[in-house]
Amino acid sequence: MFDLDCTAIEKYVIVPFSIEWWQTNILCMLGIVILLFISKSLSKSQLIKMTYFIGFLLCFRVVFMQLYQMQIDIWTFEKSIPIHLCGLSSILSGLVMFRNNQLAYECLFYWGLGGALQSFLTPELNLGNKDLILYLDYFISHSGIIFSALYLTLILGMRPRQRSWFKVFLYSQLLIPVIGFVNFLINYLIVNDIISHCAIIVDGAIEGAANYMYLFQKPMADNPLLIGDWPYYIVGIEFFALINFWLLYQPVKLLKK
Repeated sequence: MFDLDCTAIEKYVIVPFSIEWWQTNILCMLGIVILLFISKSLSKSQLIKMTYFIGFLLCFRVVFMQLYQMQIDIWTFEKSIPIHLCGLSSILSGLVMFRNNQLAYECLFYWGLGGALQSFLTPELNLGNKDLILYLDYFISHSGIIFSALYLTLILGMRPRQRSWFKVFLYSQLLIPVIGFVNFLINYLIVNDIISHCAIIVDGAIEGAANYMYLFQKPMADNPLLIGDWPYYIVGIEFFALINFWLLYQPVKLLKK
């Protein structure tokens, strides 16, 4: 059982178009663009080394942040497992650098660009903003996802296949019952006090419950696309994801010409 410091965990939402929002978004996008320009000028041998180096850094970040959360006593089952779409994308962003698997790349392209861009537009930091490393990691991880997807596409020349946007959407549906079950199992263990947690239980209801992929409760961030309460907002997310995937594929058709 972990001896948790629950006072260090408080969800934090950055207000869209605030000074903090502009500062973080501009810095992240600028960093991505600069790295892409640098990569474009590298020789073939340098590019191979660059690809492996980036892959190592992205994989290292995933492992390091899990260990760091344990070190500062805030790792919890309900908050820390990287199984949001952006968490899964952050894992893929590093792995695809080592092995250019087409399906993994396509999942990263649609999940990563769609999810990470949305995370920049409506930032919601599940682990709060009290710890500087955790705060910075939110932006580093999402920047890494976007950079990886663009690097593989624009620098290494990978391309999503025709109708891949719809196939990835269908594959994504397989995650819903799996992640939903994980949420249910963790919350069952919390209610029965079987695992250490930072959730608050009031009359059987859990505040701060496991909510991976936002299947149990809609995000706190002010997003006009999130309409209604549970489960109706999930339908809106699904519809928006399908449109989002289709829109992301449209520039690819131009690159293929």
